[in-house]
Amino acid sequence: MTCRARRREQVIRAGAFLRDRRLAGAPRRTRRVRLPAPFAGAAQLGRWYATGQGSLVCTLTEKQRRDDMAQCRWCDKRGFFLAVDSNGLCRDCQPLIIEVRSRVRVLEDSMRLVREGKTFGTRLSRCDLVIEHAVHLAKFERKGVPTVSPSPSVIVSRYRALRTRLILDEANTVADKAREKASVASTPKARERALAAGILKVREVAETLDDTSGVKTLEQRLRHEIHRVTLDGFLEAARKAEFKGNVRKAIDQYKEALFFIRNDDIDDTQQESEISEIESKLKELGDT
Repeated sequence: MTCRARRREQVIRAGAFLRDRRLAGAPRRTRRVRLPAPFAGAAQLGRWYATGQGSLVCTLTEKQRRDDMAQCRWCDKRGFFLAVDSNGLCRDCQPLIIEVRSRVRVLEDSMRLVREGKTFGTRLSRCDLVIEHAVHLAKFERKGVPTVSPSPSVIVSRYRALRTRLILDEANTVADKAREKASVASTPKARERALAAGILKVREVAETLDDTSGVKTLEQRLRHEIHRVTLDGFLEAARKAEFKGNVRKAIDQYKEALFFIRNDDIDDTQQESEISEIESKLKELGDT
């Protein structure tokens, strides 16, 4: 063994000795530590110096020693002779990278299915999976461990917003289908049933939303449409009876319509024209 190789071996072995003795936490003052005979004469060891008499001397301040130490980004272990990999992890924490890479693969695959999925259920479930894995990866991000680009915290923010948009878009699609079904229904009652079923479906789609204000607005519009259909049903029946000369039935249907308007959830001031029309018809038909 050459002199240089022997000296290097001494330095490495001295480093192992120091780690075992936990000398990295030495106080501010200069510290001399007696090394076993095999380490005597070891050359410069980082900021520690081995003398020919086998003493190890460190003249660094506490801050200088702390800045000089390697530190694991995950477990926060630090030391002069602590080895960390390119991800900033010590040997004990390096297996965590396997978990990170596995979650990143699932994350990227789920992000692709959110974009390309054919059904609402698929896209929503994959969006939830993206958020779940990104939230976990954000723990590594906060520790400075490399994960994925864009960063997990950015992904969480984007996909939570995307999830809300997916649900609202689906709710609007459901409402449009309910309107289409109501438009081809043959009777007012069938139109009411179609719109009411649409409201229930909208609620089912949006049950996992934190902010339901957008869905409530959509529900309110559908309720107004049901109200309009019900009122139009009474008025249509009254006009038919009036056309056929059945005055008694016409008066009865106009009264049903008036009662419905007077007792609904809509302010009467917003329905003044309908109320005025019905009252005029009742007078015209001789109702007292």
